[in-house]
Amino acid sequence: MNFLFEANQDSVEPIFIQVANAIAAAIESGKIKAGSQLPSSRELATTLNLSRDTIVNAYRELNRLAYISGATTKGTYVLDRDDRANRKSQLDLLSKEPTSKFGSEFSSDNKSGELDENKLSNLGRQILTQSFKHPSTPSFSALNYGAVPRSALPIRRWRELMQQICVPETFRKLEYEPNVLGRADLRKAIAAYLFRSKGIDCDWRQVATFSLSAGIINMLFKLLLEPGAVIAVEDPGYGAVKNIAKSHGIQLLPVPVDDQGLSVEALRKYPGTIKMVYVTPCHHDPLGTVMSLARRHELLDWANENNAWIIEDDYDSTFYYGAPPPQTLWSLQPESNVIYSSTFWQLLYPLATIGFTVVPKNLIAVISAAKDLQTEGIADFTVQLTLTKMLEEGHLEKHLRKIQKAFTKKRITLIYELKQQLGTQIEIRNDSAGNYFVVYMRNWSQSKIEAAALEANLPLLSTATYYLQEAKADEYLINFSLLNEDEISSMVSLFVSALNQQ
Repeated sequence: MNFLFEANQDSVEPIFIQVANAIAAAIESGKIKAGSQLPSSRELATTLNLSRDTIVNAYRELNRLAYISGATTKGTYVLDRDDRANRKSQLDLLSKEPTSKFGSEFSSDNKSGELDENKLSNLGRQILTQSFKHPSTPSFSALNYGAVPRSALPIRRWRELMQQICVPETFRKLEYEPNVLGRADLRKAIAAYLFRSKGIDCDWRQVATFSLSAGIINMLFKLLLEPGAVIAVEDPGYGAVKNIAKSHGIQLLPVPVDDQGLSVEALRKYPGTIKMVYVTPCHHDPLGTVMSLARRHELLDWANENNAWIIEDDYDSTFYYGAPPPQTLWSLQPESNVIYSSTFWQLLYPLATIGFTVVPKNLIAVISAAKDLQTEGIADFTVQLTLTKMLEEGHLEKHLRKIQKAFTKKRITLIYELKQQLGTQIEIRNDSAGNYFVVYMRNWSQSKIEAAALEANLPLLSTATYYLQEAKADEYLINFSLLNEDEISSMVSLFVSALNQQ
């Protein structure tokens, strides 16, 4: 491909946009012919002396603008004018369709293509009109949606175990009718894993699995809350929970988080009835706060006094740095009003997305009956079998110990470089869990910081979408687990250089 490019360092546009615009101009002028194959992202990155991620993002932009076909195993090709026009018209049509944060829907109910809202349920109309704040914008991919990098996945072991189960003998032994709560052997393996890793002592029959963790929250809200009920949520906090609550007509009470975790004092001051508290005590999402033991007991006491449920989401609490894992709320007060929820998403995505919950024994019957009506929430049985072997044979824990060491080094290196190169211009929260940390930067605008992070390929995201009330404009997340330790110093240097460009 005959293509020359030199980045304009004075431009406010990110480098990948500049690359995309330059290629588009070459296509329009005929310098790059229709039907020609573009070089691979790795090849072009080497040629232009840019990062591969920059070229990948440029190709995505060109694909969005209908200049190229999507990258496939056969390569990426330039579309001719007719194909571009057809593709552009399709994209324009899509952009004009009525949408919600949950996706686009096409309607053929009337000639104008608009949906007659009288044909919707109250829930359907509410979803169309509600404002949802879950951080599901494309920029959230900067943090890999909270999952570990592909390089930290046990892909080889997973493949070996899946090959072992994908044989005729295994399939002949499988029962035809699946257990809606998950395979018994998987639930037993999860219960044993929780006892070893979290100190949670429960009967395996109290464990229910879901294909995705959001399904757990959705079902618990349906079973335990009526429309109009009040649920207390951390502010800032996990956006999907807020979306699900609002879709069911459940009222949200934002509760501040301090250096010990969710404020129980704020719960006590609320004049109405709070039916449930959703909390991430082992690693607050997104601030990273680990709830103190005193605050945990305080929250449990409040819940007992007020006959309220607690959903304990054990989010991002696999990795700890310099401090032992705290006791879960469940282990502090088993068989009470605590419902424990977790997922293998962060550790195994996209190999597995299974979520699971541990419920008090008095909820087993209703959870089972509800799951029986929601069979689409059952995880693929081959995934269940593979995960069972991963847990039973200790492969997952062995793998976690390995990547814990790598993450610790990355975390230390990144914190050192940020402090070394930015000094007092940056403040870093010293929380000891998870695969990301929070930083505060007050000397630059959000657009400047995010543009610099994009140029340096630094996985950074503003926390603004996590807030129900006023957000902190200078607060950002950085996922250090996604970084290559050898490249951290140069990456931070590029980030600082981009920040200081006029």
